[in-house]
Amino acid sequence: VRHWHSLGQVLRLLALDVGEVRLRQAVLELARAPRSKSRRNAATLLSHWSTQEAPFAEGVEALCSLADDPNPQTCQIAREALLALICRQPQRIEDAASSSPLIEILDRLLRRWNEHRDRRVLELLLFAGSAGHECLHREMARSGNASGAILVATLQDGSPTCGSLRAEALRGWLCSSSAATRDAAREALRRARDPEFLEACAIWLDEDPPPVGRLQAHLSRLPWWRIDPQSISKLSPRAQRQILEWISASPSVAREKASRLFTLLPHLDETVREDPGGPVATLAPELLLAECRQKLSSNDPEERIAAFSLLPVGRVSGTLELMIEGLSDPREEVREAARKRLEGHGFRLWVNHAEGRPESVLAPSIEVLARFDSRFEEQIDAALEGADGRRRMRAIHALRLLGRSASREPRLQRLAQEEDPFVRATAARALGQVGGGPALATLRLLLEDSDARVIANAAQALDEIGDPLARPWLERISSHNNARVQAHALLGLCHLGDGQAESRLEEMTWDDEESRRTSGSWALAQLDMRRQR
Repeated sequence: VRHWHSLGQVLRLLALDVGEVRLRQAVLELARAPRSKSRRNAATLLSHWSTQEAPFAEGVEALCSLADDPNPQTCQIAREALLALICRQPQRIEDAASSSPLIEILDRLLRRWNEHRDRRVLELLLFAGSAGHECLHREMARSGNASGAILVATLQDGSPTCGSLRAEALRGWLCSSSAATRDAAREALRRARDPEFLEACAIWLDEDPPPVGRLQAHLSRLPWWRIDPQSISKLSPRAQRQILEWISASPSVAREKASRLFTLLPHLDETVREDPGGPVATLAPELLLAECRQKLSSNDPEERIAAFSLLPVGRVSGTLELMIEGLSDPREEVREAARKRLEGHGFRLWVNHAEGRPESVLAPSIEVLARFDSRFEEQIDAALEGADGRRRMRAIHALRLLGRSASREPRLQRLAQEEDPFVRATAARALGQVGGGPALATLRLLLEDSDARVIANAAQALDEIGDPLARPWLERISSHNNARVQAHALLGLCHLGDGQAESRLEEMTWDDEESRRTSGSWALAQLDMRRQR
C-alpha cells in the first residue's frame, strides 16, 4: 500500500479480480492516492468493478470523485465507467444517489461539465435519477438556455439513455418554475423521435386526470406513428382515442405511416361508434381500405387473406365491393376468408365453392345488402325466380329498400298475383312500405284474396299508407271472421279518424275467443304507441 504505483500495476496483472474484500478496499484507497497515475489506475480498475455486484455505492462515489479529477485521462475513464454503469443499472444508481454527498459530487461534476460542454456527463446526470435531475434543474436555472441546448441534443435520437427516465425528467422540467428550463424542455419534446421515449410519454395520457393545457398541446405534436402499435394497444381506450385523433390530424405522410396502427387497436370499433363524425372515424376507414386494396392486389394468398381482417367496421363505401371481389378469387382459402368477413358484417351468403363465385349475394339480411347498391337488383331477380321459398321472401323485403328504383313496384304487383299465398302476403306487406297509386289498386284486389294472411297483410299495408281512399275498403273487412284481419282493419280505421273503430277494438278484448282478445289488445297497444309519438 505504501507503493501506490506498484500496487496499481500488480492489481491490473491480477486479472482485475477485485471480488476479495481486501483488494476492493485497496482499490478504493488507490482512488484517493495523491499521485495522478495511481488515481488513473484506480479509475481503470473501478471501470471493471462496475460489472460486479457489491458494494455498489462505494464504487459509485469513488468513480464520481475520479470523474472530477484534474487529470483529463482519469476524468475521461471515470466518466465513461459511470455512464456505462448507469446505463446498465439505472435503478441501482437511483438508490446510490440518495445520499447528499453524492448529490454534491454530481453537482460539482455538472459545473465542470458546463465548462467543457461534455454531453456524456449530461447523460450521466440524466440517468442518475432524481438527484441528477435536481442538479440539472439548478444548472439550467443558473446558465439558462446554454445548458438547455445540450439537454435538447441529449434527448434526441441516438442517445443511449432510457426513454422512461427521460420522460420522467422531462415532465418535471416542463412544470419547472424556471422559464429557461421550461423552454429547453419544450424544445426537447418538440424534437423527440425515440419510440421508447414516446411510449413513456403515452403513459401520461392514462393518468387521472389526463394532461391538459400546454402539456396536452405539446403531446399532440409528437410523432406518435413512430411507436409500435402493440404498445399503444395496451393503453386505455381514452388514451388510444386521444393518440388516434392526433394521428388523424397529422400531415398526409404521417397518416400513411399510421395506417397499420389502426389495424391493431382493439378499441377502434368503440371509438368509431362513439364519435362517427370525428377525425378517427373519418380517417381510419380510408387508411384501412387503402391497405386492403394493396394486399388484395398481391399474388400471395396469405396477403389476400390478411386483407379481409383489415376491413373497417360499418357500412363504409368500398368495403362491400372488396368483400364480394374476394368471393370470386380462384383460391378456396381466400374465398373462405371473404365469406367469414361478410358474415361478420351481417351478411349470410350462399356461395358456390365449386365455381368459386357467389351463386347469389342474397340471404336473411339481403335488405341490408340492398341499401348499398342498386346493382343487386339482378341478384334479387334471380332469387325471386328461384325455388327457395325463404330466399324469395327475403328478396321481396329487399325490393322495398332499393330506393327510387322504377322497377320495384311492377315487380311487387306481379308477385302479388303469385300462386303461393306466402309470396302474395309478403308482397302485400312490401307494397305498404312502397306506397303510391298503383300499390293502392293492387292492395284493393288483395283484400278479396282467399287467404286470411294475404288479407291481413293488405289491411296492414293500407293502414301504413294512410290514404283516405282506403276507408270504405277497410270498413268492408272490419267484420271479417279472422281476428287478425279484423284488428288490422279497425286499426287502420282508427288512424283514418273513425271514432267507433276504437270502441270495437275494446270490445274485441272482452271476446270469449282468445285469438280475438289477443288481436284486439295488440291493436290498442299500437294505437297508444302512435299517439305517444
